[in-house]
Amino acid sequence: RGMASRKKLKILALHGYRQSGPDFLSKLEKLGVKTTVEFYCPTAPHFIAGEGPLAAGYGWMVVPTVKETGFDWFKIEEYDGLDESVELLKNEIKAHGPFDGILGFSQGGVVASLLAAVTESGEFPSIKFAIFMASFPASATIWKAKYPENGCSVPSLHFWGTKDNLVSNDLSEELSKLFISPEVHVHDSSHVVPNKGVDKVALRKFLEAHK
Repeated sequence: RGMASRKKLKILALHGYRQSGPDFLSKLEKLGVKTTVEFYCPTAPHFIAGEGPLAAGYGWMVVPTVKETGFDWFKIEEYDGLDESVELLKNEIKAHGPFDGILGFSQGGVVASLLAAVTESGEFPSIKFAIFMASFPASATIWKAKYPENGCSVPSLHFWGTKDNLVSNDLSEELSKLFISPEVHVHDSSHVVPNKGVDKVALRKFLEAHK
């Protein structure tokens, strides 16, 4: 059917807080798109120490408070460390790009949404699509100003779970409304990379439409 000879889509995939690139890649490999997609998963530059039941990992921004759940996450007015993360990603794109699309999970989705938002001004190379999982919009003043007033024109797919107790569905929906033509897929799981049959179908259809 010519599938084997077709070039794979390259997607820059940004992990969530306290995760790493290799961790995230192992989750994305369960999405059943290996034959058509190559995910590139860099690790964020900021090491986050373990705390109680929370494992050590990496973050794109560092949260200045010990409380890591609840609304302090979503109302932060200044992001500590995001400048360094954006620099790192620019270098990763030069070294490993170009990419067809971008994908972000949770905190990684905030960064992905900002990169998608600045493709129009040329601050970030253009992409064909953006995919968000359990994500939320930027709250920090200088960063949220980067979202285009009339909406971001990059085609987007937004996954969120009705049982997500870390990022509210309202916030994920708010992020989707920053895009001009968002597609939304709501699943019945929690704060996870959704990988049930129906979720995989939604992802495959979207990728097929935007390759």
